[in-house]
Amino acid sequence: MKPLFAFLFAFALCFGVKLETITVKSAAMNKEISVNIALPYNYSPDKRYPVVYLLHGYDGDYTSWVGMARDAIEYSANYRQMIFVMPDGGFNSWYIDSAVDPKVRYETFIAKELVKAIDDRYSTLKQRESRAITGYGMGGYGAFNLAIRNPQLFGVVGSISGAVDLPSIAGNWDLEKRFGTFRSNVVRWETSSIINMITELSKNPPKIIFDSGSEGIFYADNLELHNRLLKRKVPHTYISREGQHTPHYANLALRFQLLFIAGEINALRQWSEPLIEER
Repeated sequence: MKPLFAFLFAFALCFGVKLETITVKSAAMNKEISVNIALPYNYSPDKRYPVVYLLHGYDGDYTSWVGMARDAIEYSANYRQMIFVMPDGGFNSWYIDSAVDPKVRYETFIAKELVKAIDDRYSTLKQRESRAITGYGMGGYGAFNLAIRNPQLFGVVGSISGAVDLPSIAGNWDLEKRFGTFRSNVVRWETSSIINMITELSKNPPKIIFDSGSEGIFYADNLELHNRLLKRKVPHTYISREGQHTPHYANLALRFQLLFIAGEINALRQWSEPLIEER
């Protein structure tokens, strides 16, 4: 039995994901920000890879996604040949450039600084069609906000149990620290809500997928987003299944979203497997 055990252990090591932690300087916020990077086990600078950005939820950090969904990330990194980028979005940044706190400029960091840093450091496919973004909770809001406000960056956008209607959750999760008090800034809260921002989708919108558990705290808001997208005839995929707003649900949902993302990236670029191209 010992030789078999040794063989299986070696196989696991060989096909495990390459996980790196790097720091990226944000000139906008004048600080270094930690970022986890998951690379295919056979990553090579002689090939180019599509990139998926994963945004963590409120009170999380750059390690959250590996803790919640390492198996799903490993599978897609290795067998779909993708690079995963998991930045630290702060405890409560909401991934925006805050009108209240000028020190919080996470939208600028991701859209202007992080994407460029990743493309400069790693062998990525740099076209919009080869880049996707999704997130959980606060990260779901951030993914939609970044994709809508920066239409040149992401060909696919997803959200898992995302906060898509800010007024419905006023008073929670430090939102007033980022958007100001709701009573004094109603217009800002309304126009910053994803259910209203969909009017800003470009003529060539990203492919959209979002997911919410039927027992989750954001279920009603995500259903409303689905209905508004239907009304505006915006193509999208909406999934709801039994579940709550939990890391377990996020893990399950991410598996489906990565299948969707891989398929859409493949269709957008008209590739055949594997999802890489030679230089």
